[in-house]
Amino acid sequence: MSTPEEVAAFFRDYEEVRGQRLSERERRAAAAAAAWILAFNARWQAALIVHGAHGRNGHR
Repeated sequence: MSTPEEVAAFFRDYEEVRGQRLSERERRAAAAAAAWILAFNARWQAALIVHGAHGRNGHR
């Protein structure tokens, strides 16, 4: 799962390859999408821990 720092690095790399910065509207949309997926992943990971699946059979 990505960290907030990795998401920010991805957007910086994307802007570099794209050759221009994201517009304010694009930046807000990207930030909202990133926040959603980070929250979803955190919820999923917490659910695995609560239900005892975290670490089962050596898997995360």
